[in-house]
Amino acid sequence: MLPIQFIHTNSYKLQSAINDVLSSPLLSPSPPSLSPTVDLDRLYDDVKRYSCTPRNYSVNLREELRATNAVFFPRCLLVQRCGGNCACGTDNWNSCTCSPAKTSDKLHEVLKYAPEVGGYSRRQTVRVSWALEEVHLTHHERCDCVCPSRPPR
Repeated sequence: MLPIQFIHTNSYKLQSAINDVLSSPLLSPSPPSLSPTVDLDRLYDDVKRYSCTPRNYSVNLREELRATNAVFFPRCLLVQRCGGNCACGTDNWNSCTCSPAKTSDKLHEVLKYAPEVGGYSRRQTVRVSWALEEVHLTHHERCDCVCPSRPPR
């Protein structure tokens, strides 16, 4: 088995998983392509990239705010939303969903272009105006995997 060196505290929990993989009978005793050290921090970064975590998503403001009579500038904004997968490669990983565990509302300033119907006469006048408006969008701060066979952790 290859020795593990330079283990970072955040990636320490991966040590046993890495050792299991490296001691697998599928690997030859000393494959020439593997170096004598394993960079667990790099592997841990790879795991974080595909795992269930908050990440940037572009949301269309008309769809998000359900405002069909308005045009916004900018049309889309980046918000943090849960994404990635849960327990990739395990037996029930397809049945689990990545869901928000903690959310927060954040204000965003946008220009809104919308018609204003005014007057109570026979002929209603429609004015169209641009206005600087603050919109509330939900951001996901923490995500958890929710599986039907077990409660959220």
